[in-house]
This record gives sequence, C-alpha cells and structure tokens, in this order.
Amino acid sequence: MGAAPNFGALSAVDITNTGSTAIKGDIGTTGTSITGFPPGTYTESEYLATNATAALNAVHAAYDAIAALPGAITLTGDLRSQVLSPGVYTYSGSAQLTGHLTLAGTSDCNDAWYFQIGSNLTTSIEPSIGRTGGALGPVFWNVGTSATVGEDTDFIGNIIAQISVTLNSGSYIHGRVFALEESITMSSNVV
Repeated sequence: MGAAPNFGALSAVDITNTGSTAIKGDIGTTGTSITGFPPGTYTESEYLATNATAALNAVHAAYDAIAALPGAITLTGDLRSQVLSPGVYTYSGSAQLTGHLTLAGTSDCNDAWYFQIGSNLTTSIEPSIGRTGGALGPVFWNVGTSATVGEDTDFIGNIIAQISVTLNSGSYIHGRVFALEESITMSSNVV
C-alpha cells in the first residue's frame, strides 16, 4: 500500500460521518472536507488536500495491481454460504453478500484473497464474513464502481472502490476503506 499503510479511511473528495464511528489509524481526503469527527473518532492523524495525495496515489497503484492479477476464478451470484480458499476471484459485474461467507485458510503466511469486482459490491443487513483454518492473510475487495455495506454487517477486508464507499449504520469493517474518485459516507461504524 505504499504511502497508505496507516489509513483506516481515505477518499478523493470528502468523508462524511454521522454517529459514533471509530477508525483505527489515519483518516484523509485529497478534497477539503472531513465532517462528523467528532462525534466520530480516529486514533492517528487527519490529512487534507495535497497532504493526502501520496497516499491516494499508492491506493490507485494497489487497485491497478490487484485488477491485473492473473488466474482469477470466476464467481457469479451471491457470496452467501460460499467457502473460498486463498486466491483471486472475479465478478464480471456486481457482487452481493446476503448471508455468511467463509474464507478458508491453510495456515500459510502467504494466504491472501483478492476479489476483482466489475461494478458494485453490496451487502444486505447483518451478513458476515468469517475465517477458518488459520486464515490470517490479507483480503482485498477491488470494486469497479461503488461499495455499499449494509446495516450491522461484519465485514473482513480492505475495500478499494473506484467511485465511492457507503457504510450503513452499525457495520464493522475488519480492514480499511478507500474511495478513489468520490466520497466515503459513514454512520456509527467501526473500521
């Protein structure tokens, strides 16, 4: 992630929050507006405008690298009830999670999951992602347009959305959120 390893949330335009969102790490935008902190909190620093440019450029590079990963397994339909081994997975269009997804590791330190999503990523209310088999490696969700995480979702992974990210009330992100072209909207979340 280059210059962006400590960011919990980073966007191109702005970040808007309502409620008691808690972010572990830095928060930033190459725009000029971060609102709702407080009541939201973050543990590190705030970066605005040109101070966030290097970090956002690093996330763009990560997005491009993930999009270019070869050998992806094609998925269709809902991710609900699937058990996925480490690897690269692709959706030509949108991806949806309406239940529980399991990431099944091999206890290898090189385990990683990369999702290449052609358009939108959406979750319903209260879905979850879990890990088994010593699955501790990184998880990246490369989203071609926008990501919308539903209320009370328990989500694992770093979301890199080409356009925007919306986290609905009570969603918990075990990872980070990045919006490459537009905004991040939050509502009483944990990131």
